[in-house]
Amino acid sequence: MANVGHTPLVIGECGFGFGLNFLVTCERFCQLAQPESRMHFLSCEAHPVLRKDLGRFYKTLPSSLQPFAEHLLDNYPEQGKGLHRIVFQQRQRHFTLDLLYDEAPAAFQQLSIPAPIIDAWYLDGYSPSKNEAMWDSNLCSIIAKLSKSGSTLATYSVAGIVRENLKQAGFNVSKRTGYGNKRQMLSAVMPASVNMAGHRDQSWSTPWTKKEIPISNIGIIGAGLAGSATAHALAQRGYSVSLLEKNTSIASGSSGNPRGIVHFNPGRQLTPANLFRLSAFRYAVRHYRNLAKRHNFSWQASGLVQLARDEKELDEYHKLVAQHLYDSDFITSLNARQATEISGLVINDDGLLFPQAGCLDPVALCQAWTNQENIKLFTNRQVTEINFHEGQWQVAITAPHGQEYQEFDALIICNNGATPGLVHQNNYPALFNYGQTDSFNFDNSRLESGRMKCAVRKKGYVIPWGDEDVSRITVGGSFTTDENMSNESAAMQELNFQMLSHISPVFHQPLEANQKNGESNISSRVGRRCSTPDYLPLAGPVEKNRLTASIYSGYQRNGRQEIRATPDYYPGLYINIAHGSSGLVTTPLLGEYIASLISREPLPLNQDEIGVVLPVRYLIRNLKRQKP
Repeated sequence: MANVGHTPLVIGECGFGFGLNFLVTCERFCQLAQPESRMHFLSCEAHPVLRKDLGRFYKTLPSSLQPFAEHLLDNYPEQGKGLHRIVFQQRQRHFTLDLLYDEAPAAFQQLSIPAPIIDAWYLDGYSPSKNEAMWDSNLCSIIAKLSKSGSTLATYSVAGIVRENLKQAGFNVSKRTGYGNKRQMLSAVMPASVNMAGHRDQSWSTPWTKKEIPISNIGIIGAGLAGSATAHALAQRGYSVSLLEKNTSIASGSSGNPRGIVHFNPGRQLTPANLFRLSAFRYAVRHYRNLAKRHNFSWQASGLVQLARDEKELDEYHKLVAQHLYDSDFITSLNARQATEISGLVINDDGLLFPQAGCLDPVALCQAWTNQENIKLFTNRQVTEINFHEGQWQVAITAPHGQEYQEFDALIICNNGATPGLVHQNNYPALFNYGQTDSFNFDNSRLESGRMKCAVRKKGYVIPWGDEDVSRITVGGSFTTDENMSNESAAMQELNFQMLSHISPVFHQPLEANQKNGESNISSRVGRRCSTPDYLPLAGPVEKNRLTASIYSGYQRNGRQEIRATPDYYPGLYINIAHGSSGLVTTPLLGEYIASLISREPLPLNQDEIGVVLPVRYLIRNLKRQKP
């Protein structure tokens, strides 16, 4: 039976500071809550404390708080405006921390929730004279809209304006005896009689279904990166998950390359799309670091060197760094000498260093994600039809022993749009290209440094597998939209080796010699990748195309108007596809996002970021452009 009865205790906080409220609450939660219970803690902070100061303070804490403090410090996002999710387990309890780096009103307004959801609040303890913005009527109103009936609130500030603004927002407020040096404090309760209808923004970018349906048994079509990441996030919440894979093993399609890079190209503007990519990258790095403590999937947090292809691109790199849009722990400039020292290769070009980037084994990652009791993997299962009947998703499957049928409360499509039935009616745009990776053994004695230390990209990329005397190397970057060309392994291999020669001749020269002598040990793999015209995934609920088009038909007359309505979604049907070449970056966060949607929890993306991945965005664009 799925352990989905443990609805998380949700706590909100204004002002994270050093995180002491969070740490003490974690300890208390472990003392009082049953095993497998879950706590979700949301906290805003406009001026994050530096990690070094946090570490110095945590050394003074009692031993009972140290396990929580150590995990927080290891995953603490020092900077970066936006929402940062940290997920971990401690003493058989599950914790989710969402750090919202922004002023409180803006931070909480960007949250996406299905209903008033906060059970309790820690409010700022300073008086309004010291932090006026934290106590204005607007913020109190936002807090009230996020609070469910019976939600409690506490603050050490007892100023009259604080009491009045909380009362005006709907809370029942009372003074209580304080603690320590605080003579008095305020407590408040949101009464059940307050009508919080209209708490949710009504727009096309709202991902929540209108009606909550009971879900415990979930089917996922496709066991690649997207399907495995989504299954993992759901299983962590106690759902029973069935993974349906048409091939003989997990990650057999485009997710099955021998090595992959965790990295993304930053833009020179912090658009919602670039903020989503940055959020996904940061989440992926934290996720892999924690997952690697329990599973071996060759996670190498060794950084990545990005070389400029010409002077024009190098100038663009310098401008990017000079803008200071990204923190120095994310991106820095480096010259050829520094690139040589960091990579272990002889490098003749300047470029960029991404210290947090890394590389891993995608197949082993998918195996780690799905190695849970409540995930069942069904291979050699070709889905031929899906239908919704009497509250269940019915899936027809061609299996080795013949035709079979399975039923699920919810269904998630993660196989790059190859599923027949309802999804094809929505006509989501899908672009396909074919790429090849080539892997070979390399004698590290050829390198003065003794080994290649990190991944290096230019036009193509080269990834080291390890630091043994003879290491394995993977090179890639070649791609074509011509399916016939994808079958020409030798031609694709030549493209890869040409790109490799521009990165460093140390690889290309011995490869040419080995091939001439018939001593090649190269293994090649061709894969088909799916992306979209805007190079962003399709992730979220699947809309009923005709009904939703009718709801937003006014956009055809005036694309600038505001239509306050939500799409009409199929109940329990979701999609998570088209990750292109960025699957290792985007699938961990979007798997968590889909699981949060199904669980009706606060989402790990803010509202602007949700809009860039929602599948319905293409229907809205077509309406505004008056396309059929």
